[in-house]
Amino acid sequence: MRSKLQHKGYLFVKLLLVLVITMGTLIIVPTGSAVGEVVVQGTTNLNISKIVVNGKTLGSADEISFTAVKDTAFNMEITLSGTRVTGFDYYYEIKLEGNGQEKYDKSKFDSNTITYATTVNESTNYQVTVKIYETDSEGNETYSKKRDFICKIGYVDNVAPKVSSRYPLPGAVNIPVKQGEAVIQIKLSENVDPATVNNNTVYLREKINNTTTKMSEATITIQNNIIKLTPNKDLKYSTDNAVYTVVIENNAIKDFAGNPLPGETWDFTTIPNPNAAPTITSRSPSSGATGVKTTTDILIKLSKKLDMSSVSASGIYLKDTSGKIPITILARNINELGEITLSPNSALNYGSVYTVVIENNIIKDVNGKSLVGISWSFTTEAGSLLSITSRYPQANASNVNVDDVISVTFNNRLDTSTVTNSNIYLRRTGSSANIAATLSYSATNRTVTISPSNPLAYNTEYTVYISNNLKDVNGNKITTTTSTATSWKFTTEEEDLVGISDRSPKPNSTNIAVDTDIIIKFAQAMDTSTLTTSNVYLRKSGTSRNISSSLSYSSSTRTLTLTPDSNLDYDTDYIVYITSSVKDNKGNRMSTTSWRFTTKEEDPVYIVERNPAANSTNQAVDSTITIRFSQPMDRTTLTTSNIYMRKSGTTRNISVDLDYNSSRRTVTLTPVSNLDYNTEYVIYVSNKVKDTDGNTITSTQWKFSTTAGEPLKVLYNIPANNQKDFPVNESIFIIFTRELLASSVNTANVLVRNNNTNSYAPIILTYTNSDKKLVIKPQSKWDYDTSYTIYLTSGIKDDTGKSLTATTLTFSTQKEVIRYGTPASPELRVSGRYVDFTDARPLVKDGRTFLPFRALFEAVGANVGYDFSNSQRLKVWGELSGNKVEFYVGDLKAYRNGTIIYMDVKPELIDGRTMIPVRFAAEALGLRVNWDPASNNIIIE
Repeated sequence: MRSKLQHKGYLFVKLLLVLVITMGTLIIVPTGSAVGEVVVQGTTNLNISKIVVNGKTLGSADEISFTAVKDTAFNMEITLSGTRVTGFDYYYEIKLEGNGQEKYDKSKFDSNTITYATTVNESTNYQVTVKIYETDSEGNETYSKKRDFICKIGYVDNVAPKVSSRYPLPGAVNIPVKQGEAVIQIKLSENVDPATVNNNTVYLREKINNTTTKMSEATITIQNNIIKLTPNKDLKYSTDNAVYTVVIENNAIKDFAGNPLPGETWDFTTIPNPNAAPTITSRSPSSGATGVKTTTDILIKLSKKLDMSSVSASGIYLKDTSGKIPITILARNINELGEITLSPNSALNYGSVYTVVIENNIIKDVNGKSLVGISWSFTTEAGSLLSITSRYPQANASNVNVDDVISVTFNNRLDTSTVTNSNIYLRRTGSSANIAATLSYSATNRTVTISPSNPLAYNTEYTVYISNNLKDVNGNKITTTTSTATSWKFTTEEEDLVGISDRSPKPNSTNIAVDTDIIIKFAQAMDTSTLTTSNVYLRKSGTSRNISSSLSYSSSTRTLTLTPDSNLDYDTDYIVYITSSVKDNKGNRMSTTSWRFTTKEEDPVYIVERNPAANSTNQAVDSTITIRFSQPMDRTTLTTSNIYMRKSGTTRNISVDLDYNSSRRTVTLTPVSNLDYNTEYVIYVSNKVKDTDGNTITSTQWKFSTTAGEPLKVLYNIPANNQKDFPVNESIFIIFTRELLASSVNTANVLVRNNNTNSYAPIILTYTNSDKKLVIKPQSKWDYDTSYTIYLTSGIKDDTGKSLTATTLTFSTQKEVIRYGTPASPELRVSGRYVDFTDARPLVKDGRTFLPFRALFEAVGANVGYDFSNSQRLKVWGELSGNKVEFYVGDLKAYRNGTIIYMDVKPELIDGRTMIPVRFAAEALGLRVNWDPASNNIIIE
């Protein structure tokens, strides 16, 4: 039998295995030292030769893989090799610690195979320790071997896979027909079980002349999360009335955890037959259409790509009973299909018949095939003669504000070339000179406004003139009251003591934005106490309820601003009221005043919903853009030329796929690749976008910004947060999500605080970019039984300059194992911690325990000093909490705060070290000293 001395030395070398799970894969990655086992000197040769976790062997490559599971079982089998010695007992210890859960099993074994089974928490890091050891007849541990590894197990996958992208897209056209070119590709959100992917779970259906059959002639391949379906024969041309449907059977394809993929189907069409003649697939207006708007464009769609050089006014034109109509012809190829747009150079006449003519065999496709000639007719909407429907001021009106805007509304849209200061103007009655004014015209409201360049004169009569040279878009002249012009008169107000010098909106102005502010500039400085929402307010015309608003007044400009709390309603009359309670700063009252204005009409077609919203931030880089319209849209105008996105400040469109859902009136833009992080983008919708009635949308654009990216953060750390019993000589390991800026890894940004002493521990930092790992090593070792907090500040940055999300982690160290002294050389424990003596140790002499003075004083936290200048009287001293104690080697007399005290033994100089009586010295500093005879420990508190 071996002696105890043969089992004294222990060599501890650790193997730390980090088990990382990603996309359902469990990987054990070695870190730290090489393969480690604890070996105690002796004759036993018992080894841990194999560890199997959940059926997978932890081999020499230190790597093991698991797919996601549906349970949280942890099954381990340990195989031992070697021999056991007769007369010794053999034990195993297995411990799992993680996320507040601890499992421990200890048992004697007599076989070379150990099995262990338990259940664990989901997706949790576990510190797993496997130890085998032997004990002698007295129960002393004499031989052991140990394996440590970090294990993340119990990953439960309850998330069903889904289709993340597909080719062709739903509704795609012009897909190649040749074998090997028409490859259907489906990308899933995760890897799936290849055994579930076959011709019965994913396949292609072929619809020819309304007859649908399943295509069995296809090869299916799967690589990770990408399924490819390759037809084994040529597909049919779209001109053969062929439509293809991709089918994913519902719940048939499954991931490795058994979660089923929901079923999907979508259609696509192939390219047209290059040998077939082009045909017209749609036309607008259609043959025989009535009530067609006079501003409509004629749109013709063809089945084949056009030879642009063949499209001219000789082959296609528009005519009425008097002959050809001047038009602009736009020919283009979109998605491999031809499209021709005829845009009349001026509005068509009301109630007239027009004919579209395509001459025979002139227009050709890119393969030289000719379009058969055809013609069809349509009728425009009924119209009426041009007349005035409303005006302001009314004829013979009096007390008109001098800064009012004159407005005239007509029944028809005007020929803008006739809206001039020669045809619409203002004069003082009896004068032949026109008043200087600006004309503006709103086609939407059919309203002309006359804005005088300066306020009109007070108490003066004016005349508005409209010449019969004014015409509508059909050439109809204004219906006049005389043979030359329409005119009417009004008289301005008398001047007030307190007057308004300017205002916006002007009285009777139209087409005012719904988010407008009302601005009033006074002629005099105002008494601000009278400028209240009771004295100045806004109402809808015909109501008695004030619009909720706020007021602000600038004394420097004498300007009052009324701001409604929310946007006004479209196409609504509003009245601004100022009561006679409003005064200037001299006390003069203002005459009660009010004026009317009208907000703009809501566009016939407009955006009712958009995502991302205007000026939204933190949008995901894989976002899609959705735009929902108020009306059903003309699909031909929904193109990436009319709806597009760009990086803010650039002129290059982002490559996107555009889709339109007619039932929801929603356009979806899907960027071909992810957007950039932390970038501002602009969405553009041009005024070429139209609804199915031909109404155009007002050009619109808005901005949004993407997220700054996944924040830099801690991916993995040892010790785990709130871990207990961390070894005092172990380093801290922290792995980050991205590579760090090396200059930001310093002790200003990485700190470890001793929570027991509220001080920061001295540390050494080592960072390696290859594995994004930071190692924090104590300069000596961590204190026993101590709580520590790791601080990782936002000063830590990644290699792009983005800051770490500030992180704190807490752990506590192991308790110190009791040290056993001897009666002649006891151990010293101060405040629960043992003192390590580097030179002289405690000794007992004549029943008194002596300690090296510096070791004692520094252990209790006292300041230490000495004076050896007098070789006959060597002096040492310590100071703690206001107590100062001085000793002299060889002298019973000592001093405490200057007062003489006597000891019963003298300090001595032993082997060059000053040794002082521990009890006397500690109690002189105000500390309590105890003795533990069982462990031969001196205990100072």
